[in-house]
Amino acid sequence: MSSSVAEAVTKERLHSSGEDYLKAIFILEAQHGSVRSVEVAEYMNVSKASVNHAVRHMRNQAHYFE
Repeated sequence: MSSSVAEAVTKERLHSSGEDYLKAIFILEAQHGSVRSVEVAEYMNVSKASVNHAVRHMRNQAHYFE
């Protein structure tokens, strides 16, 4: 696999994963009014560290939070 193809696949996975986190945050916020990372972690069956990493990554992608 060429490096450009591998890079595109990685970006798509990150994009898809980011959408999953955003959906979870949206659903939980609608249910509870606010969301903590531990709640997202439990909802998605991932570690709190994974949630923190994903949110940090999305914040670096300004278009998610503008």
